[in-house]
Amino acid sequence: MDPVKSALNLFRRLPPEDVESTFRSITLLREDLTDELLQHIDFPLKVGYDNEADKSYILSDFNCNGNSYRSPWTNKYYPASPDGFFPSSRIRSLEETANFLFEKYTEMYYDEAVSSVYLWESDSHICGCFFVMKGRRYNPQQEACGSWHSLHLIEIIPDASQKKAEYRLTTSIQLYLTIENKSIGVAKQNGTLTRQASSVMPFSTDSDHISNIGQMIEEMENFVRSNLDILYLSKNQETIDSIRILHPSDLPKRSMLAELSGKLKPRVE
Repeated sequence: MDPVKSALNLFRRLPPEDVESTFRSITLLREDLTDELLQHIDFPLKVGYDNEADKSYILSDFNCNGNSYRSPWTNKYYPASPDGFFPSSRIRSLEETANFLFEKYTEMYYDEAVSSVYLWESDSHICGCFFVMKGRRYNPQQEACGSWHSLHLIEIIPDASQKKAEYRLTTSIQLYLTIENKSIGVAKQNGTLTRQASSVMPFSTDSDHISNIGQMIEEMENFVRSNLDILYLSKNQETIDSIRILHPSDLPKRSMLAELSGKLKPRVE
């Protein structure tokens, strides 16, 4: 079997919190798989801090140069990296607008969360990534902690003659939930969901690209939230409910079923 396919099958079944450590272990055994796996695996997001802007920002492969990461707020690398990538003035202007608007979007939907947008050019296309990370530390009173990671990769293919552009979106959501109390101990609910979408929309200025892609991201996030709730979390709840005793009155029924099952088993002479 293809080792890359085998590794990806493994990662698809892993809790998101174990992806990074498993990736390191696999690449220690098979260093030749590193580049191929990096193209297909989404790692949990991490957060850095821009002292000048007094704001947090997302650390990712799209804004790093070695061990330095470019802040979308000041366009500076921390630690400093003079040979790092910097977008052109046109793309940087778009990036600043996108970060301002996406921060407002994040406040509306997520309350307290960290958002970052990074843009760059590829040939005549505009590419970028929109990130949101919301975390909640363990609270003994609420007995729960977790985090939500949204990764939106976008590609904008403009057709200037028609004043239209094709927008391609790949969204990956990583969810981590942990509940801990005396009655159940520690229970974890983790998952990853990836979806793609594309749309052709009109534009007249570069700013219209931000509006169009923002609309797609909002629709996609609402769709993914609904899918996680209806298909993933509800299905797991249904599975758990089917195997646990919900009420003490169920005990006699379970005992009777166990006794009947034992009576019906064939005897071994």
